Amino acid sequence: MLYSVAYIKNGLAYIRYRSKKYVDATDFDTMHGFGDTLRVWGARYMHDNTDTTTDGKEKGCGCGERVPAPDLALIDPILNHYRDMPGNIIPVLQEAQKHYGYLPEAVLVKISKELKVALSHLYGVVTFYAQFYLKPRGRHTIKSCQGTACHVRGSKRVLQAIEDHLEIKDGETTPDMHFSIETVACLGTCFLAPAVMIGHDYYGDLEPKSVKKMLNSYKAK
Repeated sequence: MLYSVAYIKNGLAYIRYRSKKYVDATDFDTMHGFGDTLRVWGARYMHDNTDTTTDGKEKGCGCGERVPAPDLALIDPILNHYRDMPGNIIPVLQEAQKHYGYLPEAVLVKISKELKVALSHLYGVVTFYAQFYLKPRGRHTIKSCQGTACHVRGSKRVLQAIEDHLEIKDGETTPDMHFSIETVACLGTCFLAPAVMIGHDYYGDLEPKSVKKMLNSYKAK
């Protein structure tokens, strides 16, 4: 392979060309005439992570369930609204994620074409900012703090109890798309350690035995 991802800076993906030359992905496209071939580099990453199936559906949330192909018409009003605005990439991605819950490959490809932005550039933005997701998310995202204050007060045991109860691991989503688990470095609530955040709700001073009651309260939501 002549090129590979080297690093991401300011939302741009940089390429290591022939293992020694670092260039912006868009410049690489221009310099070497790869055209759509380079764009496949970005798409290939997302394909590996969303696991697009031959019938046009996507899976990859970690639960093994297939997710229906997204209705691309949903983002037409978003694209029309932001099309001629400077600095429109992040607002468009944010609005698109509000509709789908994550950013499917097909949606990113459409945004790339409509805004005339290289898909590799969009990939750089999406992977740089933690607010964006390339995989389907559950209705309720459980953020388990693993910072120092939480760690010394047993956050690992709380996380293990959550994983055992839901039968999924960190970064995965339950088959019914109800819960996703995500570990974070800090929730800004050290006084509640060990702390967990579900949606906009904070839970503190947790013990493994309190996890079941906490999670059951969300089953009807």
